[in-house]
Amino acid sequence: RRPLDGPRMDHPLIAAAKRGDVAEVIRARDACGDLGAVRSPNTENTALHIAAATGDVAVLRALLPDAKRPARDVSGASAWHVDARNKNRDTPLMHALARARVDAAAALLAAGARLDAVNEARSTPLHLAASSGARECVDS
Repeated sequence: RRPLDGPRMDHPLIAAAKRGDVAEVIRARDACGDLGAVRSPNTENTALHIAAATGDVAVLRALLPDAKRPARDVSGASAWHVDARNKNRDTPLMHALARARVDAAAALLAAGARLDAVNEARSTPLHLAASSGARECVDS
């Protein structure tokens, strides 16, 4: 038995996204019943957040077709939704732009990610792009 205060294991989809294992991401995605529950234990990041932060466009592409599914929660987004929010109300696009992952940001924008989202720190994706030095994103 795991101690109650011990680390929680990642869901296979989250673990595969962290490794950049596209084949396993697809397997885990297809096997998952409730995508709204698939989040990192501490940050509540989704697989989209993780792929966006690492700039893994191949993993994003494996997940983005499903990101257009209807939203399920009160904030208007499920873990599959392109604008899913984590614990700090960051979207995957915010994670990409905060790290100047331009190709990942382009993939998210093409899938309908919103530029007007605001996180708990009252930052928008464009604020994060400017502060990360992703000037090409701000100028576009």
